[in-house]
Amino acid sequence: MVDRECEDVILVHGLLMRPIMLRLLGYRLSQAGYRVHYAHVATLRRTSQENAQNLHVLIQSLDAAVVHLVAHSLGGLVLMHLFEQYDDIPPGKVVMLGSPIQGSQLAQHLFRYPVFHSLLKKGMRRALSGSEIPVWNQNRTWGMIAGNKALGVGVFLGGLSGQSDGTVALSETHHEKLNEHVVVKVSHLAMQFSHLVALYVMNFLKTGSFHH
Repeated sequence: MVDRECEDVILVHGLLMRPIMLRLLGYRLSQAGYRVHYAHVATLRRTSQENAQNLHVLIQSLDAAVVHLVAHSLGGLVLMHLFEQYDDIPPGKVVMLGSPIQGSQLAQHLFRYPVFHSLLKKGMRRALSGSEIPVWNQNRTWGMIAGNKALGVGVFLGGLSGQSDGTVALSETHHEKLNEHVVVKVSHLAMQFSHLVALYVMNFLKTGSFHH
């Protein structure tokens, strides 16, 4: 069995974000003994399918025995496209942070207005639109951390129903094939910096459970 200190973790950011947003989480993971890498997701210029292709190139360049994948928001849908397209991904666990894996009510609401078209057009295709999202058929441990502190753009711009993290509805983070789903009182943006979220991620990568 590969020692945890030799395991690699790739962090994947979300819509309109940059890898720097995940640097604090990455630092905490590196302090726990993981080798941390950051994927750049060009959400304005590329679809989730195209970003998955670039992520695959990064994974292959590592030549690693184990690669864990941790993705925030739209980054989780990029992972779903990654696994749909490729069957040569090294073993490892998957953790998603507030990823709308059933599609995004907020994005669909905002996309009705021309001013948001350029921001959302690429992210909508087979992702935020909720249509033709890749089927999850992976035999790997998969967990979701969702937030229920409604503080974000959805509060001000509308388009959300039920509990949410202010950007993603809680219902959008559920999937029948998730191994574990945990809810934290944190907003969509803040979960990238939350110490509790980082602890949950580390627990999951180490044991396959958030609560071990």
